[in-house]
Amino acid sequence: MEIGMIKRYILGYAAISAFVFSLIVHIISIMGINIVDRIPPIWLIHIVIFILFILVFKDRRSSKTRGKLRDAREHIPPLVILIMVLLLIYSMANFFICNSEEGFMVIKGGRFILTIKGRFIRGVSEEEYTAWMAKELRGFSGHWMFFSFIAAVPVLFDRNMGVKK
Repeated sequence: MEIGMIKRYILGYAAISAFVFSLIVHIISIMGINIVDRIPPIWLIHIVIFILFILVFKDRRSSKTRGKLRDAREHIPPLVILIMVLLLIYSMANFFICNSEEGFMVIKGGRFILTIKGRFIRGVSEEEYTAWMAKELRGFSGHWMFFSFIAAVPVLFDRNMGVKK
């Protein structure tokens, strides 16, 4: 097996793993559970997914079908294209829904408070804070799902990816 194919499989499995992880985080956040306070490094997935995305498309640019989206698209099943489009629509709608409220909730001096541009607005309950933080994570995890899925597609379906010109 050549190096390009090994790299392709590593990127593919990493992208699929990131998608599954993002989906799990998204479902947990929809349930209103704030896992950010329990697992603060969860935000690292944000960086990991974008690094994967860049690596996949950098590798894609150096493949035989560089710049020929039509050629790459011929290898992608219509159902996968439909899923990509639906994920894009969902991630955008989800982000706007989750960020429709003004302000930001923080813990200051052991109290949960709502601030707008750093100004104290009002105190909030722990339940309100938990729901707010879960909603914020939900907004981001929708994008994580989209970008990790998009990164997985060319790796899994473009036979020329990883094959140098």
